[in-house]
Amino acid sequence: MTKATVKTPEGEKEIKPRVVIAADGVDSTVLRLLGFKIDKKTTCGKVLSFEMGNLSLSKSNSFQVFLGDFAPGVYAYILPKSATTANVGTGTIMPQKRVKHCYEEFLELPQVKKQLKSGAVIGDKSGWAPIRYLTDKWVYGNVLLVGDAANQNIKPFVEGIIPAIICGDIAGKTASDFVHGRGSLGAYPNRVKDKLGTFFLESDQLLPLLYELGASSDIKENLLRLCLFANIVSMKQLEKLKSEDYTAIKKITEEWNRSKIKQPLADISEQLGFWYLRIKK
Repeated sequence: MTKATVKTPEGEKEIKPRVVIAADGVDSTVLRLLGFKIDKKTTCGKVLSFEMGNLSLSKSNSFQVFLGDFAPGVYAYILPKSATTANVGTGTIMPQKRVKHCYEEFLELPQVKKQLKSGAVIGDKSGWAPIRYLTDKWVYGNVLLVGDAANQNIKPFVEGIIPAIICGDIAGKTASDFVHGRGSLGAYPNRVKDKLGTFFLESDQLLPLLYELGASSDIKENLLRLCLFANIVSMKQLEKLKSEDYTAIKKITEEWNRSKIKQPLADISEQLGFWYLRIKK
């Protein structure tokens, strides 16, 4: 990128940047200026989410995850911000199911309805979450991609805040080294790998499973997604479990949960055909 327009206290100015760090999300202006045409319907999951207040949260120190047909391929959630406020939302990676319908189904679940019955919307947190890569690389000339623009998140939760902070720090230090003649911008991907290891690679391997399990309305497939989200079994074990019946898979989740009683990591409950996972903060 040879030039950029920036806002300063004295007004807009045109500069010739030595390095550009593109951390501007799935609607990245930088990617558009580089010539990329992003089809979000094939690369991203749609999330409908709201910050809500005046809630009756069952446990304000736990991140509640709900898995079922209402959130194909992804999940619905209640993420507490205080004793009475939370971000509430659902997402889908299946284009044939509209996210608004997913959200409405989610709100009707008894465990959800009980907590949100007197709730009021404070703000809209909706948007797109990258599932597949928007580009082939993280470095284009003097441009470094960071965060959602680089699909730097960890599946299956599509957690991007912590990876973006880490990768943004690495991008900034790489740019500084380059400007001061201490290295090349091409070192950025390897520096990320040195810091985070195979996290991104391993999470990307979950994508086929997320699509496969999310496309099914079978309660067994939803339970397998729970095993995937809660890390109850490995990916290899999950492949073997596909041939098992619902009862056998349910037994595994129950045994796993009982093993965590002394040091509980999660509360798992089954209600009316959906699975609910409460992850303690």
